[in-house]
Amino acid sequence: MVNLQIMRKDLEEIKVITSHTKKLQYNSYIKAWEKRIIEKRKECANLREQAEQEAQVLANILYTRYSASNVYLFGSLLEEGRFNENSDIDLAVEGLPGSIFFDAVGELLLRSKFPLNLIPLRNCPESLRKKIITTGEHL
Repeated sequence: MVNLQIMRKDLEEIKVITSHTKKLQYNSYIKAWEKRIIEKRKECANLREQAEQEAQVLANILYTRYSASNVYLFGSLLEEGRFNENSDIDLAVEGLPGSIFFDAVGELLLRSKFPLNLIPLRNCPESLRKKIITTGEHL
């Protein structure tokens, strides 16, 4: 009987030790994931900053070389926490003649390290056009 009680106590201690060990193991995994998430957020914030600067450069090209009348930045780049390594720069342009649109797109794509989405506002549905003008950033 005494041996059986000792064995039960031993089993309970083993369970406690095992449970504690598992918690410690999970804690190290959790800390590693938290570190990765923080690093990823910093990386995305840096990418976003670079993309914002690049969007301004691209807008300046549209104004100076292609005589655009207005350029708007819209999309994930404007929303903190949404821009990531798979995101693109979304620009809407006014005053860019259709005859040189693809020349402009080609030059911007060659100059940009980010994927680019350039859309002429005149081709947008009215609801999207209004949204871009009211919520987008005029560059």
